[in-house]
Amino acid sequence: MAKLIKAIAALAPRILLGKMATMNELISVIAGRTGLNKGDILQVVNEFKDAIILFALSGRGVKIDGLAIFKPKVNLKGEFAITVRLDSSFFADLNKRKAFEGNIENREMMGKTVQDVVAKWNENHPDDPVA
Repeated sequence: MAKLIKAIAALAPRILLGKMATMNELISVIAGRTGLNKGDILQVVNEFKDAIILFALSGRGVKIDGLAIFKPKVNLKGEFAITVRLDSSFFADLNKRKAFEGNIENREMMGKTVQDVVAKWNENHPDDPVA
């Protein structure tokens, strides 16, 4: 018998990722939209990173309205990291109808329930059904 997690992993919708955008591409897009110089944008991006680290090293989080909250954390080994929680506006913009232009594998499973996934798995795999 197959485990539920196996069926979900096989049938759940997932984005087929394209090539990762580079820093150069990001800076070019911002420059094209703002008219700012690419060198200035690169400097601001680097200073942005350094400022977040500066605040984190003093035990302070950083909230950037419309973007994210950055918070420092430490684990049991004493290693520091930064957690990032995106602003809810990201999700609203991502979920605008018909805005997504990429490819989705198992698109037909979008909006389906776990029971629907199990039924589809069992239909496709009668010799290895999910209990």
